[in-house]
Amino acid sequence: MAVAPIGHDALIARFAAALRRGALHHAWLIAGPRGVGKSLVARWLAQLALCRTHEACGRCDACQWWEAGVHPDAQWLARQATRRDIVIDDVREAQRWLALAPAAGAMKVLVIDEAETMNAQAANALLKTLEEPPQGALILLVAHDPMRLLPTVRSRCVRLEAGLLSPEATRAVLAAAGWPEPLQEKMAAIAAGRPGIVAGLNDAEARALLTWMRLCEAPEKADIAEAHAWTRAHAGRIPSDAIAAASIAPWRERNGLDWALAEALSRLARWPEEARRFSLRPAASLFARWLALRRAARACARERSGEHRAAYGEAR
Repeated sequence: MAVAPIGHDALIARFAAALRRGALHHAWLIAGPRGVGKSLVARWLAQLALCRTHEACGRCDACQWWEAGVHPDAQWLARQATRRDIVIDDVREAQRWLALAPAAGAMKVLVIDEAETMNAQAANALLKTLEEPPQGALILLVAHDPMRLLPTVRSRCVRLEAGLLSPEATRAVLAAAGWPEPLQEKMAAIAAGRPGIVAGLNDAEARALLTWMRLCEAPEKADIAEAHAWTRAHAGRIPSDAIAAASIAPWRERNGLDWALAEALSRLARWPEEARRFSLRPAASLFARWLALRRAARACARERSGEHRAAYGEAR
């Protein structure tokens, strides 16, 4: 039996209340950062809608079909791995399916994952369905960056904000994923409310990620050859969002960062999205950003050392 996603009770309750009242809007936008569990939320909401009791009971035929991935009135649309975008042909195929009468109930559910990757033609095609939905259609859009969606698409959806999880909820997700307790705290610190970016790592990947965090914690003292070897071995294999989170984790609680350091950390944080959008070579682009962080950290250290010497001279 499926279990409700951890940490999103209020969001799920809002959808469920509309469903029980018979006032369910036909289009919902589930928005939030990567790794907070938006796709899991979408799966749960779809099961709620399709369940005979609208409780995701896990016992009825609809729930069993859904959990087996064979429900005739459910379809999941996502960007193909070989493409940057969801294209118009993908949307039109989903529209043709959505226009058919439900086969097993009163409702059909279409989930569009990473909806912001729809290109302009695909988004405009979907807009027609959002404006004039077929009878019984429910459309769930999942978006990491909802501002990339057309404003007209956003305006026709009820928006559900899937925010960062609390530390307690983050640890609960990692525990449910089978993480041993000693690693839970370390991985939760990296995840910072986005457990999905680390939950799927294996033990070797987790330990490699901790090594990368050490290289980023004091980059001015780190060995360049070790950092270069790490990027060649792991960038492109360990998920980029996890690497970026580990890069900035040691710096989250530090105050008073100078501009160059803040900019270098910002570039590391943006690296996953830029690598995806511009097809950057993972190892080379990550290593270049780490070198920029190292240069900034060394310059900052020299400046502070100079200030210390000057203050010592004045004191004498």
